[in-house]
Amino acid sequence: MNSDILQPNKPFKYASRNPRTHYKRLRSGEIFLLEVEVDEEVWNQVRTLPENALLENISWHHDGDNSEPEPILGTMDSPKKKAPRGPYSEFWRVLVINGVKNHPDLQEVLDCTPEHVWNGLHAAFETETMSTVSPRVWEAWVKEKGLSESLITMSRNAEIKAAEKAGMVS
Repeated sequence: MNSDILQPNKPFKYASRNPRTHYKRLRSGEIFLLEVEVDEEVWNQVRTLPENALLENISWHHDGDNSEPEPILGTMDSPKKKAPRGPYSEFWRVLVINGVKNHPDLQEVLDCTPEHVWNGLHAAFETETMSTVSPRVWEAWVKEKGLSESLITMSRNAEIKAAEKAGMVS
């Protein structure tokens, strides 16, 4: 790694350790924080990012013995057959990217951990694919369950992003 300024849309790989999560509920909404330790070289590079920069991350964890991630059992030889994409697939893709599965209220009402939220939603909506569930149906369910308004905000933002991608909004 060099000390250059990090360029937009160019990935860079770094190692981190000792992750700690933090949660705050403010008047303006909920804040989910992730704090990790990095070495000084990485820290100096990340400092070059603008304050409002969005970061996309792919992470895996290990005990220090493995230098590369191992494939999950069954994923290499027998890929899971995906359900056909429905009319709201882009909406749900954006919603997941924005962290809906990590929302504590959603985990609580579905009585599951983040890695099982997706299955819980399929069961709650009695569907093979969430891409058939419209934003309005989702938002009505959120309200019916008395979940946080931040899920509605997240939903509306995802709907706008999905419409932008489809070329329906400029």
